[in-house]
Amino acid sequence: MTKDPAVEATLRELFAGWLRAIPARDLDFLRQTIDEGWVYTDYTGHVHGRAEYLEIIGGLIGDGHETALVDFEARQVADDLYLTTGRYTSRGTLANGKVNEQDSRFTALWARRDGGWRSLAHQATNVTENPFE
Repeated sequence: MTKDPAVEATLRELFAGWLRAIPARDLDFLRQTIDEGWVYTDYTGHVHGRAEYLEIIGGLIGDGHETALVDFEARQVADDLYLTTGRYTSRGTLANGKVNEQDSRFTALWARRDGGWRSLAHQATNVTENPFE
């Protein structure tokens, strides 16, 4: 797998924009960024499509929610196809009153389509204590 620093910077900014779009409930940005066939496996192991994810963001994320990109790397796996990995944090109170605080690692697949980058798949896993140390 190869790296292209310009593509990595573009994808990093798109993902950072995604994280900013969550608390802002910027569904237009997310619709432009997430492919219609997108598959999301959340940190609890549940699988969602784009429409369901947009519902979650639009209705479940409460005011004052904070997200931050901590680590990001992108590697080319085929023409116009990149595998991204990294870490992000998310914290705040959800609209249902539940407190949500997560430190997550992710793997995502991005493709260049119609002149822009679209997320095809995303999987998140919460970081917990390492049982092997």
